[in-house]
Amino acid sequence: MIYKKNTYNYLQQYVDNLQADGRNSFSLREIEEQFHQNSKALKASLNRLVKKRKIVSVRKGFYVIIPPEYLHKNILPPVLFIDQLMKYLCKEYYIGLRSAALLHGAAHQQPQVFDVIVENPPLRDIHTNNLNIIFYTKNRISKNLLENMKTDSGFVSVSNPVLTALDLIQFQKRVGGIVRVAEIIMELSEQFQINMIKSALKNNKIKISFWQRLGYLIEKFGMEKFSDIVYEKTNDRFYRIPLSTLHKTQEKKPDNRWKIIENIELDIL
Repeated sequence: MIYKKNTYNYLQQYVDNLQADGRNSFSLREIEEQFHQNSKALKASLNRLVKKRKIVSVRKGFYVIIPPEYLHKNILPPVLFIDQLMKYLCKEYYIGLRSAALLHGAAHQQPQVFDVIVENPPLRDIHTNNLNIIFYTKNRISKNLLENMKTDSGFVSVSNPVLTALDLIQFQKRVGGIVRVAEIIMELSEQFQINMIKSALKNNKIKISFWQRLGYLIEKFGMEKFSDIVYEKTNDRFYRIPLSTLHKTQEKKPDNRWKIIENIELDIL
């Protein structure tokens, strides 16, 4: 496609063609390669499209195209562009925590944020244009515990139900506390499979304390077929730990086989 570079709408034409081809994002680098104009002129044209609410900048040098059906929100749902953004940033990632639970059908309400887990080094969260993407960091992503999920714009990486539950426990302080976590895991555990549990148990990067809390919770939920597998593989490494990492803990002997100190009451049980 040849664009008339002396017209005001050459960039709009390019964006329209991207959208027609099923693309919903692009980078400044792409534009610079397509149109041999100086960076200042290109950025001025991009800013005009931003003002017209045709595109939104979600990270320096990365733009999301806004189709008419999403004009009222002035942003696409992150699930529709997160894979392209992570490729642009050259980051390994997966959708996790509350957002993964929602995609697996296990969330009581629509989360107000979009949770993404990335490998080190960390990324700055994104808060702009009705968009709230929270990044959590791990030293290493275990790809065998991820699922490729189809969306309207392609595929995204999502933690499987077991890894989602373990991550919720790991990051309980940042996602609303153990009561909220337990509510989500209670629904999520219905999608657990024995092979998921066994595969995750082979991962030596997952702390035993996360397994203790998960085993304790799913046993409370009546999922003994899963909790028994967890207990058999991990109980020789248990030590006393609190259920909630947000609440004070009294030194007392736990009365459950998971050595969990029940320092908060779970009303959902």
